[in-house]
Amino acid sequence: MAGESFVLSQAFYIGGIVGQPQPKVIVTEGARIDLCDFLDATRIYKNGTSTPTAPRVWEAGYDLEGDDDDPRLLQECQRRAATPRNTTASAQDRAASASTT
Repeated sequence: MAGESFVLSQAFYIGGIVGQPQPKVIVTEGARIDLCDFLDATRIYKNGTSTPTAPRVWEAGYDLEGDDDDPRLLQECQRRAATPRNTTASAQDRAASASTT
């Protein structure tokens, strides 16, 4: 199957394009796929098997567990709030930030 078959919440745009023929609407009969629980028995995961791949474990590079007054956590929250959303700091930047506290 194609990769897009496994994407959750994928958007589809419906409508016409100026200067192009009107889109065709085809009405079909049958059950909605989200109500077909019987399909679960034969599901295929993105890895091509009937067993999902183990989830990735992401390493933060430093310990983020602690209480809400932990200065390292507060500093990391401030750093993330100041980082533009389009930019992600590298693991090296995060490790350097954590080692300064």
